[in-house]
This record gives sequence, C-alpha cells and structure tokens, in this order.
Amino acid sequence: MIRLGSQIRLSRREVERFLKITDIEPVGIRTIEDLEAYIARCKVHYWGVSKETRFLHWLIDREAAQCRQAAYYGRSFEQRAHGHVALQAFSGRRS
Repeated sequence: MIRLGSQIRLSRREVERFLKITDIEPVGIRTIEDLEAYIARCKVHYWGVSKETRFLHWLIDREAAQCRQAAYYGRSFEQRAHGHVALQAFSGRRS
C-alpha cells in the first residue's frame, strides 16, 4: 500500500489478494476508513460461525493487518523525515 498523508492506494498485488480471498473487488479505497468499510462489508457478506467462515475472517484480517502495517511504516517514515528536518532547523544545521 502506498500512503501519502491520509490518502492510500492499494497495490495491484493487494487488490488481487483481497479479490482472491473475498471474491469482492476492493474499489474506491482511498483512505484507511475506506479500507475498514470494505473489510466490514466483506465480513457481513460472509457471516457465520462455521470453521470456514472464521478462517475466512482470519484471512481478511491478516491481509488488512499487512496493509495497515505498510501504511503505518509509511507514516512513520514521513514523521521521521519531518522530525529530522525540524531538528536541523532548530539546531541551525543543514545536511
């Protein structure tokens, strides 16, 4: 997943994996909230308590966690870069 500010974009590979897992294409996902809404729709579509349903929900959650992790590290990198620039400005040094 690519993240810029609050906007996200799923990679082609992530779209293919979600489609393979859920048979529901993740379209129009531009924010983390959109991703969460898509996940909720998938889980509502495949509701139940069977072993298979619980496994499917686990697969969806696992894929979503990987996307969130990618978004988190992207944000973390941006914050570190911004913090580094702010620290340089504060100390009066430039690199």
